[in-house]
Parts: sequence; structure tokens; C-alpha cells
Amino acid sequence: MSSPSFSESAEFLRQATRATLSDTGVLTKGQTVPTSSSSLSCCAAGAPGGSSINIMPYENILWAKRVSEDSNDIEITYATERGKRLIPATTVLDIDNEYGQESADAVVEKIMKKAYPHSKPGMSVLIILNPHGGQGKALNLYLKECKPILEAANCRIEVLKTTYHQHAIDIGREIDIAKYDMIACCSGDGIPYEIINGLYQREDRVEAFNKLIVTQLPCGSGNALSISCHGTMEPSYATLSALKSQIVTTDLMAVTQGEGTDQTTRLSFLSQTYGIIADGDIRTEWMRFMGPVRFDIGVAIQVFSNSKYPCEIYVKYVAKDKSDLSRFYQEHSKLQYTHSHTGLDEGDFVLKCPGLEDPVPSDWEPIDPKLTANLAIFYTGKMPYIAKGTNFFPAALPNDGTMDMVVTDSRTNVLTTAEALLSLDKGTHVWNSEIQHSKITAYRIIPHPLRHTQFSVDGEPFSTQPLQAEVLPAILKTVMKNGSFTETGFSKYV
Repeated sequence: MSSPSFSESAEFLRQATRATLSDTGVLTKGQTVPTSSSSLSCCAAGAPGGSSINIMPYENILWAKRVSEDSNDIEITYATERGKRLIPATTVLDIDNEYGQESADAVVEKIMKKAYPHSKPGMSVLIILNPHGGQGKALNLYLKECKPILEAANCRIEVLKTTYHQHAIDIGREIDIAKYDMIACCSGDGIPYEIINGLYQREDRVEAFNKLIVTQLPCGSGNALSISCHGTMEPSYATLSALKSQIVTTDLMAVTQGEGTDQTTRLSFLSQTYGIIADGDIRTEWMRFMGPVRFDIGVAIQVFSNSKYPCEIYVKYVAKDKSDLSRFYQEHSKLQYTHSHTGLDEGDFVLKCPGLEDPVPSDWEPIDPKLTANLAIFYTGKMPYIAKGTNFFPAALPNDGTMDMVVTDSRTNVLTTAEALLSLDKGTHVWNSEIQHSKITAYRIIPHPLRHTQFSVDGEPFSTQPLQAEVLPAILKTVMKNGSFTETGFSKYV
């Protein structure tokens, strides 16, 4: 399949338009330059004939350069809305020099610094593309929505397509990390999970995690990483966010099963779940052709079946009840999460908790055995949104050193449970008195072998062996649109 060229997807305005630089963008005079809805178009006060002034926000600017050595005109390529997506467009500007006789090159440099305050222009990006993702639409979405933005931003792009199960683990383990600044997963959440674990398995994993940014361009059926970090399900908008947003170091979770030499550890960026949610996800894999709605159907079946999942759960709490959690959130949500990410060493990857063959530590607490004998939902996570419209962990923070835990009891009235689940879009379910919502740093869960079920870790099925997880603080470099997770509304209630 041939990809659309930049010239085919861009709009060109070649006659130089008068413009000046402002603190927030480039002001064009007399001719309206189309930008996104974030731009402002106004009538200049006192301007002859009420001439139009249009603001092209720096955040929309992808590239700037001199038209030629013989001209001081500057060509700017920027992202503009077309329908529900962004496309690159180009205009030529005659920019007034308000600071003396600066060269056009100096003006270009100033524009580029304003356009990329948090990131490096022209990054080297490795695209990991799952051709089967998004009901088979991933490749077309990449070619139509992501690639034009990347090319217009002068990124150096390499594309690798996955061809077999867990191929991205092998890619993450084997790539030459010196070649790339960013790994962008054009997929659902499965490919980021695999890439992270491939990097984790490298002998030089410290260098890999110190160097590489991992992000998602949403081209799959589950796009939690993009929703939580870019605040969008639209691939072109996520691409712009990936290029422009602040680099944030986020915690990961180390998930361990097995004992002794049979012990295996995988990294989880999103969530682990057991019970109704896990069954709703894993047991509807065959319904992927239906898209995200298959998950809702699976969960509804388990809720109205009053399913229960007996187990034992031991937890290391940081904030056990809702009042403690609110105080913790207020304190940690004010912190700046975009600190420098250059100091990882091998010690940051060493597990701090004892193995599963060892006794539970004395400072861990068991969840009430009456509850765990009738467990409906056990869900721990690091990112707020697990799917579009599913704000499951509204108090999640990028690197507060904790994961959020939600637990429910199958003895709770079915209508009460259903009501709570129907409020997932607003994230207010965690305030329901029937739901336990806590901040924790580690847990151990031991399922009772009474039924055939599985754990779900970042959407991947795990066997029902005892499972233990702990937080690895500030391990992963990613990008977040506003320097933190997408707004969840939790702060309105604390």
C-alpha cells in the first residue's frame, strides 16, 4: 500500500503573509491561515478596514525554515484541523523583526524553540505497528493520520511491523537503542506492554530505559496509554502530543509468578485484575471484531451472574481508606513529575519484596477474609483510564510510588454494583461506600482453585498461580500532554 505523500496531504499558501511573533504564537496579518480550534482569530483593534489577525499557536507548529538563502521569508509547517483529524499545512510568512536586525535564521531558531519547549525537534522515531490492531485498521490509520504529521515535523522514521505473537518483546530486546529517541506503538495496549518487557529483558536495560521514550499512537481497540497520557483517541492528535508534550517519568509495576528458579517477572504499565473485570476481558477475546463494546458485554454478564472469585489478598498500604487516600492525593498531585530522567541504575530494577516462596512480610495486611471469599473485582492500576470512557483509577498519579487498588464484594446488591460501574466515565465509582479504594505499594494474591479463570495483566492473560506485584518508581520515560495524566475530575471531590 502506498502512503500519502506530504505534498498530497498538506495545504500550501505560497504568497508571503505579513506576520509577527507573540508569546503564544505567530500572528498573521491580513490573510487568515487555517489552524486548529486552539488558534484564535480576531479583528485587530484600529487595523485598517478591520483586517484579520490570526494566531498560529506554537504548539501547532511542526517546522520552520527559510524559503531560500536569497529570501528572508520563512516557511512554516503546522498542524491544522480537517474534519476530526489534523493534517500538515504550510504557509510562507514575512515576519516583522521587532528585535532589531536579526537574521531570518535567528527568527527561525526562535520559532523552533517556542514550538518545541519540552522536546527535541526532528526526533528519530521507531514505529512499532501491529497490522491486525484496531480491527485491522492500524496500518491505514498510521498512513493517513500519523505518518504525515511525523514527516512534516522532519522526524526520522523507521517502521517495524509485528508478524507473530509477542514479536514486539523480541523487537524491544534486540533493537539498537542508539538509533532512536522514541518508540511509538501504533497499536492497542498490547504492543507497549511487549516493548516495555523486551527492554526490561535486555542486558543493557538501564541504558535503554534512560534513553528511550515509549508512547502510543492509538491504532488499536484498547488505547489506555494514549487516553491517559495524550488525552485523545485520535491518532493525529496523539502524534502531535507525542512530539510536543513534556517527558515524564512514570512508575511501572513488577508482576511476579512462580518460585525459585521458576520465578518469572513481567513489567506492567497499566493494570492487573482478577475476577469480574479479568473474565470480562479475557473471555471475550473471540469478540474482538466488535471493538471495545465486547469488554462491556463481558463484564455485564459476570455482574448479573453474581460471580465470585475466592482468594487471599495481602497488601502493603500507603493510604488504606478514602480519607487517607484523599490526603495523599492532595499532597502528591501538587508535585512536578517532569524531573530529569538520567539517573537510573541496576538497583532501580531489583525487586524489594520477598519471593512467593517466602512468608508475607509482617507490615502487609490481609484484606478481610469474608470479603476475599466472595471477591467480585480485584483491580490494581497505574494509569487513570483503562479504556475510552472508563476512568477506573481517577486518583492515579504518574510517579507517586504507588498503585491504586479497587476491590468489590460479590455480596453487594447487583444493582448497586451496576450503578457504580455505570459511573466509570466520571470516576465517581470510587466514592461508593461498597467499594474499597486504596493506595498501595505491593500485594500478593492467592486464588483458591475453585474455578477456571485467569489474571489479566495489561490485557494479557496470566495463569491463576499466586501473583505478587510491587511498584518500580519512576522507571519509564513517556510523554504526557500537560506534564501529568489526563484530567480525571478526582480533585473536585477531595
